[in-house]
Amino acid sequence: MIKNKFFKLINITGGLTFIFLVCSASLNSQKPTRKVITTTNNVTIIEGLPHVLQSNIFGKNFSWRKDNHLLTSETNNFLKIDFALEGDSGQYTLQSEDKVVVFNVVFKRSIKIFINNQEIENFFDLNGQPEIIEGSTVVLVPFIEGLPIRYTLDGSEPTGRSTLYTQPITINKKSYLRAKIEIPETDSTRIKVLYEAF
Repeated sequence: MIKNKFFKLINITGGLTFIFLVCSASLNSQKPTRKVITTTNNVTIIEGLPHVLQSNIFGKNFSWRKDNHLLTSETNNFLKIDFALEGDSGQYTLQSEDKVVVFNVVFKRSIKIFINNQEIENFFDLNGQPEIIEGSTVVLVPFIEGLPIRYTLDGSEPTGRSTLYTQPITINKKSYLRAKIEIPETDSTRIKVLYEAF
């Protein structure tokens, strides 16, 4: 009689264990799997000009990362760059729940500088000012066509009163070029600002 009771206990325990395993497997199979949707955009920002990274994704919680570092102050579906600098380039990631938008941001200078028909890649002195020898010809090209350029040849800071670039510059003596894009006054800003080329 004792053996029979033990046998029944094992059967009941075994049955309960079996039922528990079946229920557990059933619960796990009902968990929804979140599919992450990723969209990638390639964006070019121009030095000194404003730019907005934006997506039309919907959600409640937005987070931004730049090169995988969390930007704690950014909690909307857009990120505004007021004055683009070289340090603003990189990979930006906007996430909201199961949606991710990636922005690969490339920086370009506001002015291309050509000396004797060769574009300047690197600057030649410690202050970042191209050193130009006598007899050279300098051509300045804004990345946005039509924006005026102000320049100096003595290494000083260009202002709104500096020489306005209108044609190639012939260098008569050793010079140090600095150039800036001049952003015309607009209804939205009501200001005139100079953005340095380098």
